Amino acid sequence: MSELPPNMYQVIQKSEAEGKTDSPEYQAAMEVFKQRHFCLLNPIPDSVQRAYQKVGQDFRGAGKIIDWDVTSKLATIQIPTLLISGRYDQVTPACVKPLYQKIAGSKWLIFEESSHLPHLEEHEKFIQAVSEFLVAVEENN
Repeated sequence: MSELPPNMYQVIQKSEAEGKTDSPEYQAAMEVFKQRHFCLLNPIPDSVQRAYQKVGQDFRGAGKIIDWDVTSKLATIQIPTLLISGRYDQVTPACVKPLYQKIAGSKWLIFEESSHLPHLEEHEKFIQAVSEFLVAVEENN
């Protein structure tokens, strides 16, 4: 958020604090945020557009998952875990790092040319990375 133009950042912060996420100013600022940190593809694929429509105004999870925290349960994960994020992802490395640190033996890949959707933005690299991870898991079992 802090990488947005200051006026847009302020509109988002104020609108979310006041619960006024239906304003045109908020929606315009969120469009810029989405283009920078959710989907870098232009045009945005139909599947992503449909997801936007289903999520509606609560794109950032406000009121749904914004306060959801299962960090204390991560150490109970006992299976191979692949964490994936994009360099320009709205889920920043500061968000992913605690997951990586608390899930024993996890692997974390950052896709350098992606935001939140590396499976679309770097499709071939994504498929290769997931395939290699699954092969390695299979070989170790």
